Amino acid sequence: MIALGVNYLGAKVGTLAETRQGIVFEFDPAFLASGHDLSPLNLPLRTGIHQRDGIGSTRLLGLFEDSLPDRWGTRIMTEWFRKHGVPEHSVTPLAQLGYVGSRGMGALSYEPAQEIVEFSHSREHFPLNQIFEASEQVENGGPIDLNVLAHVGSPAGGARSKALIAIPTHSGYPIVAGDSTLPPGYEAWLVKFSGHRDPSAGVIEHAYALMARAAGIDIPETRLLRTERDGLLSQHFAVKRFDRKGNQRIHHHTLGGMTHTMGGDLSYETLLRATRRVTHDETEVWKAFRRAAFNVLASNRDDHGKNHGFIYDNRQWKLGPAYDLTFAVALVLCAAWLFLQRRLCAYLPRWRVLCWRLCAECFVLPCDGLHCRWTERAAAMLLECKYTCGKRCAYNGRWNRDIGIFCIYLRYCDRQLNSGRLYCGR
Repeated sequence: MIALGVNYLGAKVGTLAETRQGIVFEFDPAFLASGHDLSPLNLPLRTGIHQRDGIGSTRLLGLFEDSLPDRWGTRIMTEWFRKHGVPEHSVTPLAQLGYVGSRGMGALSYEPAQEIVEFSHSREHFPLNQIFEASEQVENGGPIDLNVLAHVGSPAGGARSKALIAIPTHSGYPIVAGDSTLPPGYEAWLVKFSGHRDPSAGVIEHAYALMARAAGIDIPETRLLRTERDGLLSQHFAVKRFDRKGNQRIHHHTLGGMTHTMGGDLSYETLLRATRRVTHDETEVWKAFRRAAFNVLASNRDDHGKNHGFIYDNRQWKLGPAYDLTFAVALVLCAAWLFLQRRLCAYLPRWRVLCWRLCAECFVLPCDGLHCRWTERAAAMLLECKYTCGKRCAYNGRWNRDIGIFCIYLRYCDRQLNSGRLYCGR
């Protein structure tokens, strides 16, 4: 039997084990006495064996499945195991959690952890250009440089190449690795790289962060980080991690993991119901509704169970900040909006009238006595990014095409808002 200890902020939560009956979990008695309910919907605080999907299941409970990396991190992790003589088909979920160890997102850690010794750079300096070039090499089908990517490139989720970094609070200090204990004067951030396949991804995601913030949505601090190669400027989206306060870890549980329903099987109705049941706070339910309205109006089609989550801090559950907001062409926006209206209003009929009023409040915002639309702000930001420092953007042709599509869509939204079609109730 293979066993793995699970810890929460230094306290042992319990033990995961691979048995003939599948993957099972049992709480530590001392943790049960503490009363910390880390997964209130599908992992009740009680003695005995817990298992997902019944006897024989080899899937992790959602609480622990949230700790695993997604496509990008899995590629690096698989290469690390291969280098150490373990073929991909032999890498079990518990082996993956051992690889994550204490470097994962959120507040859980696992032991015994695999020792990742490949990292060869001094932690006093983290070469962002080098990590970007190593990531691009992987995206182009080249070899995986574990000396660069094994630590900072693998713990985070998502499909795009990314890295965990630490950014100084004062200028004049270098960026350093952010996958472990932070030096004094640094904050934990995550950077997503904009490569040749999607050169405008970082700029557009930053525009969406600005639009969401202007619409009253809780979103972490964001910025664009720049790298230069062969005279070309690349701009990468960076977001401050909300699962860290200095070196204090904060528990985050995704909606998909908490409900044991991953991918596209979730609806906004599920988001609202789960928010009410977990937080017991109608203010948090309204926050979830505002986010749903934004996603439909702003054509955020990359919206699934792992892109919503909850924060557990000071023994209270709250809806987590918004993240992974981005643009995708939506040819059926009006149909999507009518679908949202039907599903939400069928669930909460008293919101039928308030729904449209809220949307107007979200997306037509007062600014210096005038009405400054979020689309205008985003378009101005995009132009500013394009001509920053007088440098030519990398992959300029593709960048122009993507931004052109985006700006056409922004103008379409403005026309729809002005005509009332998006919130007239018809």
